[in-house]
Amino acid sequence: MSAGFREVEHTADRAMQVWADSPAGLFEQAARAMFSLMIDPDAVPPARRRTVTLQAADLEMALIDWLNELLYQRETRGEMYSEFGVTLEDSRLSAWFAGSPGSPAHAVVKAATFHDLHIGQGDDGLWRATIVFDT
Repeated sequence: MSAGFREVEHTADRAMQVWADSPAGLFEQAARAMFSLMIDPDAVPPARRRTVTLQAADLEMALIDWLNELLYQRETRGEMYSEFGVTLEDSRLSAWFAGSPGSPAHAVVKAATFHDLHIGQGDDGLWRATIVFDT
């Protein structure tokens, strides 16, 4: 499988392992993974589309900034998101995300953290990261 995510055990919070064939794809999978902790993404129509542009020092910072921006948008707009598109150029992230009004039906994710975060490309060419979320 060239892209996906799965929950992994973590002692205190929730953690997701994500993988994709590009860094941009990894960021999209990370967003899907995070929202899957809160809702069933298939039940959220992409009725409202939003955009964001972020600047970061490195991939790890960009990933956490991206995920926390989505949480901020969720909280301030009262929306849940189910579709994501990311473009990465150097240290700049441009993205769109779409969803509908709603609130978490499962866990409430408060933040994406830097705890044990590492983004890397494996011998198989896939990009991987494990992200710990504060719930």
